[in-house]
Amino acid sequence: EAGGKVLIVRALVDLRRGQEVTYSYLDEPHLFAPWRQRRALLRAAHRYEPSQPRSREESEAAALCRSRLPAAALGELEAEVRALCSEAAAAAEEAEEAAARGDGPLAPSAEERLGSACEAVHSLLEGRLLQAAHPAHWLAHDCLAALSRAARALGDPERLPYASMRL
Repeated sequence: EAGGKVLIVRALVDLRRGQEVTYSYLDEPHLFAPWRQRRALLRAAHRYEPSQPRSREESEAAALCRSRLPAAALGELEAEVRALCSEAAAAAEEAEEAAARGDGPLAPSAEERLGSACEAVHSLLEGRLLQAAHPAHWLAHDCLAALSRAARALGDPERLPYASMRL
């Protein structure tokens, strides 16, 4: 408490004593924006100059060093990630538009589509991608961002914290 102001923070997961807690200066929708847009938002709102994230090439090199897959197989995995993330984004967008219109609860077909998209992305991430690539690899980030958005649209109490905490 400082100057009569109180900040209450609630964790999505149990925290151990002394465990580091971080806070993003960006709202959740902006976390997935392109780098230049995130940098402009941080500059304008917080007068903060973030350092540029590692380049895609460095990220890929780190992933390949850890990879148990040849580069060609990682390329095939990238195509699968792209397809599943696109499906998850489309399902989430449909649900978000319905919510914005005030359509009420998700239609069963939309809920099933979102649930299937979440399951597919989560299975790929845990089952294959993280076995082949570093957790900080941009493919893992793309999966986590897609999973977070779809889980938020679905209201999934298990996958949303899983994805958000790893982003």
